[in-house]
Amino acid sequence: MSKKIKQQSDWGVSYGQMVSREFFKNKLNVASLIFIIFLFTVAVLAPFIANDKPLVIKIDGVSSYPLFANLNAVDYSVFVSLYWHYSDLSYKVEQEKRKPITSR
Repeated sequence: MSKKIKQQSDWGVSYGQMVSREFFKNKLNVASLIFIIFLFTVAVLAPFIANDKPLVIKIDGVSSYPLFANLNAVDYSVFVSLYWHYSDLSYKVEQEKRKPITSR
């Protein structure tokens, strides 16, 4: 009887919710996800972390930011590629919403 109740309580739950629930049950999965996010963050911030230029310098009372002045497109290309990917994805979702629903 309790198995039937458990099955009925899962009705109305999306596939993504079921997968995320099963994923987050295992502590090793969560630790691995946190580690991967940490590595991604370090990789994105690498131009700022491992650099020979100071973040802020004050010479004769004037503040200067030499690190940010010398950044080029390669340093922030990750952000640009993410923007392009998600803007393209949102465009595709909007196009799918606008398609007329046809019945068979």
